[in-house]
Amino acid sequence: MAKLYTLEGHDFVEKKSLSEESRKSLLEDCDLINTYSTQLEVFQYLQNNLSDYNEFLTKISGIPITKFNFQAIENTEFIIEVNKHILNILSSFKFFLDNAESYIKRHVGKDSQQILDFKELTSKLYDSYFSYRFLYRLRNYAMHLGFPIQSIHFKSRKQEANPEDMIGDVILEVSIMSMQGEKKLFGPVHKELMNINSNIDIRPLIVELSKSILTIQKFMHSIHTDKLNDAIANIELYTLKYKTTSNIIVIIDNFHVDDEKVKLTKKNIPFDRINKIKILNNNWC
Repeated sequence: MAKLYTLEGHDFVEKKSLSEESRKSLLEDCDLINTYSTQLEVFQYLQNNLSDYNEFLTKISGIPITKFNFQAIENTEFIIEVNKHILNILSSFKFFLDNAESYIKRHVGKDSQQILDFKELTSKLYDSYFSYRFLYRLRNYAMHLGFPIQSIHFKSRKQEANPEDMIGDVILEVSIMSMQGEKKLFGPVHKELMNINSNIDIRPLIVELSKSILTIQKFMHSIHTDKLNDAIANIELYTLKYKTTSNIIVIIDNFHVDDEKVKLTKKNIPFDRINKIKILNNNWC
């Protein structure tokens, strides 16, 4: 018979015996939470890269002109750091899109309405936002030709009354001439690039792309919202009264001693993942 145990430090305490029906439903609910979380964690990985980029961007924005080190932006290490943040976003964005599509095909169905809706949504975002089209293709450009940002400059914000109080930002631009020569790498976006006469500042495009990413993840969350809520409610019905801030709760099954060795099947109740899903529910539902 399966049983619920709490584990805290060295204390392993039996709390409740489970019927076969309860054991089965709890395991299925835990599997649903864990399976959805594999996709959610890819989204969180992308968000972490965006957060790192934004933190870096804050450091190179709003700098008093009297304190700016113009020599520093010519340093190779600085150019590498800039491109590290940009490439992390471009790569994890592609990873996020591919993983989301694969998740739906595997766990909902490759011929499901949800996969059709996903493709319609991403196609609409692609058609509606240059940021989506361009940054999606820029990754391909970078994979073949190297760092997308090869030169960096500082631009001050006009302050005519007190020029000594001027502040400025480090500008992250991609060379339009370099991209215009790469028709194959940019595909249909190349025609748009041929109509642009200046280098492309990547900063506002990443801001806009972030909004598209949230739109996609909200769709992914909506696929399972009802099932996730039901699973969480069932798990908490059986286990929440035993949960503390420092323990873990496990389902122990198939417990037996064989040749003086203890053998069992253990499944942790994924409260950390449940709490993340609850936060999303509060923000999005």
